[in-house]
Amino acid sequence: MIALLEVAEWRAKRAARNTGIAIFAAILILFGVVFLSIAFWLLLAEMRTPTFAAFVIGLSYAGLGILILGILAIRRPRQLPPRMASQVGVASLVEGFLIGMSAAQTRGQGRR
Repeated sequence: MIALLEVAEWRAKRAARNTGIAIFAAILILFGVVFLSIAFWLLLAEMRTPTFAAFVIGLSYAGLGILILGILAIRRPRQLPPRMASQVGVASLVEGFLIGMSAAQTRGQGRR
């Protein structure tokens, strides 16, 4: 049962760390995209018309979004670290089941 709790704790810590890093990266990317969009708009509007600039920039963002969704769709799930993966097994499941059965029997005896 302890091994299952360690795995859950490890996953929660990993998720919290990854979320913090992802938020920081997203903010930096957002600033970069805004400045690059303005520069690209000015370049395209100077070369052609503002309508052409809007079309090219919108098409670029849509294409990039579709590409990212495609990459996310084919990503494989990550594996547990070897130390924790070896601890989670049938013994842990049986131990958890027996603890639950014991708790249920103890609670049932108090009601009689």
